[in-house]
Amino acid sequence: MGVVFEFIVRSEPRPQPRPRASVIAGKIRIYTPATASLYKAAVQAAAKESVPFSSCPINSPVQISGEFVLRRPKRMKKHEVDVPHCNKPDTDNLIKSTLDALVDAGVLRDDCIVWSVCMTKRYANEEEASHARIVIMVEEPEDLDKIQESEVEQ
Repeated sequence: MGVVFEFIVRSEPRPQPRPRASVIAGKIRIYTPATASLYKAAVQAAAKESVPFSSCPINSPVQISGEFVLRRPKRMKKHEVDVPHCNKPDTDNLIKSTLDALVDAGVLRDDCIVWSVCMTKRYANEEEASHARIVIMVEEPEDLDKIQESEVEQ
């Protein structure tokens, strides 16, 4: 078994926005809207606090799991708990913004080292704030050596 890092991001999870293009003074400008910047900054801060600097950047294969807890709509009844969130934002875009933040924080070398992702998305329960719970499971270096040796032999 490898090393596990778990942390809570105390911010409303936000999806990775699509790049946009605009024309200013006859020149095309491509940019990414900053709608996820507060969430990404919160992910970076929480990750840096939870993952020791000596472990960064993680270069071994990792699994990411956890949950996105999104704002509870006023129409929901108090007795409804752990209700799946089946509307926008899409789970894959929430994952993209989270992985980008982990790479930007220097916690992961690159998001290509993530070989498994299991994230759920639900509404916050009564009296619960929006947040994300992230678990990073890092493969043991010994296991990685065995995998790399078998790849070389093939």
